[in-house]
Amino acid sequence: MRVSRIAIYALLLLVLVAGIGGWQYRQKYIYRQLEKIEELLQHQADSAWQILTKMEHPDRLYGRNRALYSLLYTQACYKNYIPVEGDSLIRFAVEYYSDTADSLRKSKSCFYMAQVCRDRYDRHRALDYFQKAGSAAKGCSEYKFLSLLYYHWGCLLQDEKPYTLALNKMELSCQYAVQNRDTAMIISVLGEMGWGYLSNGDYQLASEKLEKAISYAENIGGKQLGWLNHCYSVLCWKIHKYEKALELADRSLAFWKDSVFRKTVFALKGDIYLDLQQVDSARLYIEKGRNDADFRKKAAYALSMYELEKRLGHYEDALRFHELYACSVDSFMKKEETNRLGELQQKYDYSLMQNENGRLKAKEQRMKILVLVVALVAIALLFVFYGIYNRYKQKKEYELQRNKQEILEKEAVWKERFFHMNEVIRHIENICELPALQKDKKASQIRLSAMEIEQLLSAVNACYNQFACRLQKDYPTLSQIDVCICCLLKVGIRNQDICYLLGIMDEAFKKRKYRIKHDKLKLDIALDDFLKAY
Repeated sequence: MRVSRIAIYALLLLVLVAGIGGWQYRQKYIYRQLEKIEELLQHQADSAWQILTKMEHPDRLYGRNRALYSLLYTQACYKNYIPVEGDSLIRFAVEYYSDTADSLRKSKSCFYMAQVCRDRYDRHRALDYFQKAGSAAKGCSEYKFLSLLYYHWGCLLQDEKPYTLALNKMELSCQYAVQNRDTAMIISVLGEMGWGYLSNGDYQLASEKLEKAISYAENIGGKQLGWLNHCYSVLCWKIHKYEKALELADRSLAFWKDSVFRKTVFALKGDIYLDLQQVDSARLYIEKGRNDADFRKKAAYALSMYELEKRLGHYEDALRFHELYACSVDSFMKKEETNRLGELQQKYDYSLMQNENGRLKAKEQRMKILVLVVALVAIALLFVFYGIYNRYKQKKEYELQRNKQEILEKEAVWKERFFHMNEVIRHIENICELPALQKDKKASQIRLSAMEIEQLLSAVNACYNQFACRLQKDYPTLSQIDVCICCLLKVGIRNQDICYLLGIMDEAFKKRKYRIKHDKLKLDIALDDFLKAY
């Protein structure tokens, strides 16, 4: 009994170790699949996103698998231009990789968290996460990601108008793009740098960057060339090269069909014609460039019309447009103030959420400790009760097995007696005992009739667990004579006697037996062995 108990405990320990090993293998398998998706994401972002969306139960992932899935899913959304609703998913990656030595994924998780914050108009948190991403990325050699990081970081700084800091980040982005030989990225960075220098009043450097970007873009074409020509047109307008500015504006229109962008270009042409004192053309293009959906553009339209009407001496109209300009500026400032209040509210809500998350995490840890203690006590009690139950069970099983064996032995004896008492079975056994010469003389008399065959099948069904019925159900292609042959083989009748009983020639019986085995039952073993075990 002691040896049996040790064997049971060893078996339970083995099952536990096997379960833990199987779980670890499953986690490693999922991680390898996620790594393959990460490689696919670099070249086929749409396919990677489809695979990620079809993963079963991603909410059940744990540890590094959950962090990597969160990072890849957010990255796939941005690469496929799918809006990200919140930062709850990418936060798993940020929290996990913040304590690891994987600097690249740590940097990527902070970068995409910054993207989410920027899209939610929380610029201060976005800049904070861009800073963390830049710090984590030091020493990384993935130039494509580094170029993207510093480009978006610079764009956000440029929106906030610390142009010097923004241009420094853009310079780093351009260097990494050149090292990666990413022409499209080089064009984007040079274009943003040109616009940054233009906004900062450094027209010489702005001209150099824009000309260089245009020279790259002319080799590959696309809408970027239209945007670059527009930026260069603004630059030429600022430095009073009006003819070239108009030429570049017309060239930019050829690359863009978007109505909003075309209105921007028309508004620029209106301002250029206004400086050239061509008031009719100026009025035409200023009206074409009117956009009331944007407060800034509405204010720019009102200011341009104010200058136009003032130059024409229409002071009442000029005053009306000046009032419209003032109202648009007030609306814009009010909107900016609302956005700032919204950002402050978001920060406050985020701090409350962080505090609540911390409280819930502490509560969850206490619950986990309590559950662990209860589980250990339950396991100990389980082993004790298992030992007691096992003794009782072994005793009952022994008694049950003994009774079952006695019943089976009595049942086998009863079936054997019942089978041999059957009239047809006795008749078949008597025929089998006759000499071959008498069998030949009485061949027509000893052949089984249809009624005797039915009685044979009934006897075999009764004593061999519905053998004939099961055979007909599992193999419907068998005919009645085929089933009869199988029944005779089942009860041990020799092939030669079966030929006498069914009135079949030896060759015909061999062929029929071959067809039963190969064509109808499709067996790879001997037919007699199969029927005995069936």
